[in-house]
Amino acid sequence: MNVLVVDDQIPVVEGLVNHIHWDKLEVGRVFSACCAEDAKKIIRDREIDLLCAILKCQGKTALVCCAGSGKIILTWNAFF
Repeated sequence: MNVLVVDDQIPVVEGLVNHIHWDKLEVGRVFSACCAEDAKKIIRDREIDLLCAILKCQGKTALVCCAGSGKIILTWNAFF
C-alpha cells in the first residue's frame, strides 16, 4: 500500500511522514506534498492507495485533490 500525506504546513507533513511507523501498517511507500497541485501530480503519476490530507490545503479541499481517483481519503482539520 502507498500513502500520500498532504498538508500546507511542512512541519505537519514531516511529523506524519517521519513519526508514524508506516512499516507496521504494511505501507510500502509514503509520498508527501505541501500543496494541492503537487498532490494531484503525485496522485496522477503514482499508485496511491490512501490519501491523508488536511481538509483544506491552499483553498482546495482534499476531495478536489483526488476527485475521480477512487482513493481512500483520511482528512483532518486542526484549530490552533
